[in-house]
Amino acid sequence: MNPTLENTRLLGVGETLRANDYILIDEDFIPVGREHTGHIVNGDEDFDFVRITTIDPLEALADAYGIETEMGREALRIAVDNIQVMDSKQRDYGSNNIAAFGEYGVLVRTWDKVSRLKNLLQNNSEPKNESIEDSWLDLANYAIIGVLCRRNLWK
Repeated sequence: MNPTLENTRLLGVGETLRANDYILIDEDFIPVGREHTGHIVNGDEDFDFVRITTIDPLEALADAYGIETEMGREALRIAVDNIQVMDSKQRDYGSNNIAAFGEYGVLVRTWDKVSRLKNLLQNNSEPKNESIEDSWLDLANYAIIGVLCRRNLWK
């Protein structure tokens, strides 16, 4: 969906600017963080900012980050769902189980998942506990956790 005056609202003074908001210049909508006539729009400008009011937030996020392909947008949905799972597990388990062994611990957990998937796929067998899809999703989260560890952000 493209932003129009009908499906947006002007932001008021004091409202928090979001990455998926737009600047309105002469009936043109420019996403925050994008270039306009050689200037990166970052929210400090004296322009009217607007927020889409009728779009799915993930669609707005995809638009704001220039994710155009169907697969890119589907991947975004899966990633957000999966991060919700990671957040839930973080609340249940805390951080110490990962922090105690850092990247190497993440690598071991990743190897366990890869070995499990390899066995299930080679033998064409149905898992008795967690689904094959759950294992793929866990692998994605372990990769994210590995990057968080690498950047010294894991807490």
